[in-house]
Amino acid sequence: ALATAPILLDAYQLQIEQSIMPDVLFEALIVTAIAALLWRPRLTTPAIITAGLALGACATARQVGEIFILPTLLYLLITLPRWRQLLRGTAIACAAFALPILVVSYRDYAVIHRFGLAPYASGSIYGRVAAAADCPALKIPAYERALCPTVRQQLNGPDWLDHHFGSPIKYFQAPPGMSTGAVVSDFSHQVILQQPAGVLTAVGKDALKLFAVHRVTAPGDTPISRWQFQPVYPQYPPYMTIAGGQVMFHSFTPTGAVRWVWSAEGFGGGSPRVVRPLASFLHTYQLDGGYTPGPLLAFAVLAGLAGTLSLLRRHATPAGRDAARACLLTFTAATSVLLMSDAFEFTWRYQLPALITLPPTAALALTALLTHRHQTTTHHPSTTPTATAPAATTPAAGAAAT
Repeated sequence: ALATAPILLDAYQLQIEQSIMPDVLFEALIVTAIAALLWRPRLTTPAIITAGLALGACATARQVGEIFILPTLLYLLITLPRWRQLLRGTAIACAAFALPILVVSYRDYAVIHRFGLAPYASGSIYGRVAAAADCPALKIPAYERALCPTVRQQLNGPDWLDHHFGSPIKYFQAPPGMSTGAVVSDFSHQVILQQPAGVLTAVGKDALKLFAVHRVTAPGDTPISRWQFQPVYPQYPPYMTIAGGQVMFHSFTPTGAVRWVWSAEGFGGGSPRVVRPLASFLHTYQLDGGYTPGPLLAFAVLAGLAGTLSLLRRHATPAGRDAARACLLTFTAATSVLLMSDAFEFTWRYQLPALITLPPTAALALTALLTHRHQTTTHHPSTTPTATAPAATTPAAGAAAT
């Protein structure tokens, strides 16, 4: 029950539930998949299919969900006892996982003639690598140099470099006969290939922010205020503004001009408004500790690591081994999605899956560890001298004695 407290009491979770974002669906599908795999001590085919479909659908909500196939296959590897069962379970899981992804990708192909979950996301990793790049040391084609940000632009961080209209990627023009997406992808690939230490260091520093005592906006991060309740209806110009009492959405043309996309008028509901007393209370709650403390999440990670390693014990009880396997599933799911998100950029929104994975991980780890400890402390080796085996009385033994 204590493991549910973070998801119930965290005000940042409540804020994202009030936003028009895919995160709540993303989290619900993660919980569905984990519950399906852990519902019974013995894995069944329906459970594997359910988990695969849920995680595949999870990837359509947020593409980073594609990483969940790895902890799923690892869990099958340590749970299914025979190779034939393992191969069959792996094939079923992969097929179920791929189905929602293929359906959504085909829909995009039918509508916009591009096959993929995020057909316009070629620059999604650009912000991360551009912020970490040492451009003077890069060996890249001359036409890719235009994608190199200035030192001042790098200080704005990955989110700014990905989305702000002042970023080099927004006004970059590929050479004739080449696509912008292909050039941006090659630039990102070259930075990762030539300067992996810089990129990994940046990702590692961002990953550690989850464990901070206080939630603040570090230089270059997406402002944390974006995920806090506000006394006025938030606007994010030029992408989202309010005009004439309606929410208006815009994007950019290839030349950098602002282009109107659509308004929320057709959805009804009247003008956007804020319930100020409630919003002010929740805003104060967020600022005054209404979130899961970073050190508690750090403890959950360490406990999860210990619980996962307890699988290596030779004399674990069946209950302890089941808890350790479940701990491995939630622990690897948590670390996979959090690290993969940080690989693109750090934002407190992308840390929310920790609330549904790390507390259960800690609970399962403690169960596995304490179950083993209880068994070892209650089981004492016998102190009674071992009885001496009686002398052999077979004819052969009697003959040998004589």
